[in-house]
Amino acid sequence: MDRQQDIRDLAAQLGALGTEAFSALLASRGLTDKSRIEDLFDLAEWLLDPAEVSSRLRRLGRPQLAAVLRLSSGTNAERDSSGTGAADSLPVEDDPSLIGLIVTGRDGLRLSAALEPELNSLDAASSIAAAAPDRCPLTDEEESVAVQRAVTTVGAMHEVLRAVGASPLRLTASGRVAASEVKRVAAAAAEEHDTVESLLHLAAIAGLTRQSTTRSVAPAGAAWLDSSLGTRWSVLADALARRGGGMFTELVSAGAGTPVREYGRWLTPLNGGNDPIPPDDLAAAEALGLAEDGRLTALGVALGTDPAVAVGAVLAAAPPTVEAVYLQQDLSVIAPGTLRADLDARLRQLSDVESRAEANSYRFTPESIERALLAGDRASDVLEFLERISLTGIPQSLRYLVEDQASRLDRIVVTPAPAGAGSVVTTDDERLAAQLAVDTELRLLELAHDGSRTVHSPYPAEFVHASLRDARHPARLAAAGSPEPPADASGTGRGDGPSPTAAPAPDRATVASQPFALLLSRLLAARPDTPGDFEQLWARRLLTTAVRERGTVRVRIRRSDGTEREAQLEPTGVSQERLRARDRENDTERTLPLSAIVEVTADV
Repeated sequence: MDRQQDIRDLAAQLGALGTEAFSALLASRGLTDKSRIEDLFDLAEWLLDPAEVSSRLRRLGRPQLAAVLRLSSGTNAERDSSGTGAADSLPVEDDPSLIGLIVTGRDGLRLSAALEPELNSLDAASSIAAAAPDRCPLTDEEESVAVQRAVTTVGAMHEVLRAVGASPLRLTASGRVAASEVKRVAAAAAEEHDTVESLLHLAAIAGLTRQSTTRSVAPAGAAWLDSSLGTRWSVLADALARRGGGMFTELVSAGAGTPVREYGRWLTPLNGGNDPIPPDDLAAAEALGLAEDGRLTALGVALGTDPAVAVGAVLAAAPPTVEAVYLQQDLSVIAPGTLRADLDARLRQLSDVESRAEANSYRFTPESIERALLAGDRASDVLEFLERISLTGIPQSLRYLVEDQASRLDRIVVTPAPAGAGSVVTTDDERLAAQLAVDTELRLLELAHDGSRTVHSPYPAEFVHASLRDARHPARLAAAGSPEPPADASGTGRGDGPSPTAAPAPDRATVASQPFALLLSRLLAARPDTPGDFEQLWARRLLTTAVRERGTVRVRIRRSDGTEREAQLEPTGVSQERLRARDRENDTERTLPLSAIVEVTADV
């Protein structure tokens, strides 16, 4: 088979993949949105590039390599049921590591043309004969330490994401997070510099952060922050396991106590003894309790065999949560244990975290209360929440702080105009309204004073509110026709998002595909709807390739009378559904509508 036939058949194979399988393929090959791939044929050509084939062959695991060798010797690894090896039941067509090495055509499975010379140059058969490294079981104490570390890592990730959410991270020219930003996050999260770098690496793997001109919290990261401990851990662990692909599956099969790095080198016998597992990934595995002292833990095995058991082990190692706190006269808050996740999130909206341990402590400040009120909370909502979670009632000093900040912000309230055009600014006295109307810093708002306690602006309420805040006027944004801020159905007074207790868990497929989400979307959209559409796209591909490489093609052309003829053409251009080409048989220039071309075959 030639390369063009491989590209055609592989593109058809790719078009039949589901979204999950497509995501796994792109992830395993390290492709991102920046990759110059526009359609299935581009992807097939990239996968069949000799350099990519050579690199992939050297990183193949033993079961996949065995499947390649069996197919090379004429035994179909999937259809032969007489053997007992791992390759006998391997889903060759769908295994991400084998796509591009093995191609599915009309006659079944075959090695790609680019793979055969590579395979012939290696002594692959003898390479897979070595015995696997011995397991060294972990002690109960080591297993316990690993699970405890998993709980600690989830808590540390929570603080790191909070810090990133408060202020996105600046990047260097090379796209790395600036060292000063890592230092800032480390201080905010009370973690070591190296720990923060490792957590940012893990957050990127799990799709909790996204990167453009800065590194910020992704929607999946925001959902992760509002999810339970078990969900948080499983999202991180699952993402890391998916990144390992077949490597993680094989490690789990080998069992707890398997030395991860040694087994990884044994599992990839053509890799020249190089470590196939990046050091950062192994560090992340240890942080999540999947490995301890370089060996696979029982928690890691449970993740691969029974995820519910793994989550249960993590939850059992976590300290019990509490649902009430002590509110102090000095405006501090003491939680007598680990506060329930949704209560912690709500309390962070109203206060600043003062210390982080098994039991956090918080402190109310004028700025923190103002922040909550400006975000849409009402004083009554704040006091009602505090009354509900307090073991000691609400101290007078805290009640005064909330009511004082609310009354100060109530001096200026911005609402959308009833007619939907512009906004209305309501003040607590006419003199303040008049002052706003003549304030030079607010000239761009075109405020018009009607002689009462209100002024009007032709601009949207959100813009007016932000401008007033920038000019240091304590303004509050409220819903149309109401002096009170909008309240959602839960009564929290926060109408701009879901309640923390009702936040959905992150979608794991979305988390996994995020680094190549646009590429995946582009490829899925490029899939042809019918076999006929595929053949038309393939014909155009052959023609444009021939134009670029100045090659020739053989075409079958349908004449106006319905008869067909074959011709050897040298295409010179394809545009506006027409082909310009030189007919090699009679040395003439021709222009043909693409609709008249029945079949195109590349000259070998």
